[in-house]
Order: sequence, then structure tokens, then C-alpha cells
Amino acid sequence: MSKYAWIPSLIIPGSGQAVEGRLARAVVLFVAAAVGVDLFLLGKFVFSGDEAQSLVQIGLIVFGLAWLVGLGELFYHHHTFDPRRLEEELLAHLRKAVAYYLSGRYDEAESELKAMLRRSPDDVEAHLYLAGVYRHAGDRRRAVAEYRKVLALDDAGKWGWQVEREMRELESGEA
Repeated sequence: MSKYAWIPSLIIPGSGQAVEGRLARAVVLFVAAAVGVDLFLLGKFVFSGDEAQSLVQIGLIVFGLAWLVGLGELFYHHHTFDPRRLEEELLAHLRKAVAYYLSGRYDEAESELKAMLRRSPDDVEAHLYLAGVYRHAGDRRRAVAEYRKVLALDDAGKWGWQVEREMRELESGEA
């Protein structure tokens, strides 16, 4: 989380959310601001008379609301986000997933890992465990796809040897 994400949001609503990687919110705010700008421009350059004035006012209101909501949301997120709580939540999902995995309940393990990845999409260990779940469930294609994600995300190379071994076994049909 960048403490300076609000700076680009002063100019373009949603850009601060994009800087922080919260793209869905960024797109919604950006689209709302773009609609406001479009209405303003239509009123200023395309239409004339009372309807033009109304479009200009509505455009300014929509853009202003997108701008205020974007800055307000950034402020709220920065002052209420607790990384320790997120870490505890992720660990709880991981513990449940490992317990389900070890007891052969692969569907439940997959569900927990996917919940974990919704909160932390770049978690290498979650992708690694998910690949193992897919492998043991017999879904080689999805297992290989998850192993590839692990290789792409594992900057330190911590899991490279294991992933390459697992992928070789999957490709040779030993799994």
C-alpha cells in the first residue's frame, strides 16, 4: 500500500486505487469520471441551450462525485486496513487448506486456497498447494498452470527445483 497513492487521484479518479493494485475499484471510479467528462464535453460542444447547461452541470457533478468517492475510499482504506488481520486471515485459510489436503478432501482444500488467493493473488505457497490439490485430484492441466504461476511469482527461486520436478513428473505421466 503506497502512502502517496492519493497524489495521482487528485487528477484522475481511481488512479490511486490502480497504483495500489485494487483494479476493480479503479476501473469503476475511472469509468464514472469518464462519464462525467463526456457529459460535460457534450454539453459544452455538442448541444446548445438549456439541455447543454444541464449536461455540463450533470457532468461536473458526476466527475466531482467520482473524485470525492475515490479520495474518500483511499483515505478510508489507508486508515482501516490492518495487515496483521489480513495475515491472520490468510494463515487461517492456509491451515484449513492443509488439513483438508492431508485428509484427502481436495474440493474443500481447493475452496480454502481459492479464498486465500482472492485476498492475496500473488501468494506463492497458496499456488503451490493448489497445484498439489489439482495434481492429486487428477487434473494435470490445472496443476501445470498453477506450477507455472509459482515459477512466475517465485522471485527468490525458493520453489523452483520442486516445481520443475513436479512438472516433469506430470508431463511424463508418473503423477
